[in-house]
Amino acid sequence: MKQGELAKVTVFSRKVEGQPTHLWDAADPDNAQPAYQGLLLSNTSELLLPSGQGSAFSSGSYLGEVCVPAIPVGARAFIPVGPSSALRGNLSEVLKSSRMLESGDTMLDEQHLQGRVTLSNVSPREISVIVRRVVSAKSVASHDFTVRALTMPGESFHALQATITIPARSTKTLKYTLERILPAVR
Repeated sequence: MKQGELAKVTVFSRKVEGQPTHLWDAADPDNAQPAYQGLLLSNTSELLLPSGQGSAFSSGSYLGEVCVPAIPVGARAFIPVGPSSALRGNLSEVLKSSRMLESGDTMLDEQHLQGRVTLSNVSPREISVIVRRVVSAKSVASHDFTVRALTMPGESFHALQATITIPARSTKTLKYTLERILPAVR
């Protein structure tokens, strides 16, 4: 800062409780590592939790340094700590039907896909998992997932999202139907 300039500096130090959890994110089916371990932080205070660096601990063990985004009052955020060694997953989607629609001068392809996410907990402890599959805003989904709005830079997306518990050394499968409308390829 130069002499005579003013700046506002936020100084914030607070212990925030987080729930150990895992995230399986199928945003990119080609992603070789869609499973992460981390913390689910809830802002139960009456103030916006500002973004910044933090140290993550679980049962007294140091997990690592984390980048924490700003968390509004009453909101939750998943903070990744690193790849998950406890969670294995697989996504499969099958095109069940497709039909061409005409919308003015544009041809659209209405598709119905059936999807399945199979997750295995290979650890000796029960784990909590947030399962997320990002889709375009023109998609509609049903079954085991709920649709959540996500904010992405420059675009509007939705996510199919479910939170599940997987017992130790067990497997769970979530099924969904996805209806999407895409520009037709000619």
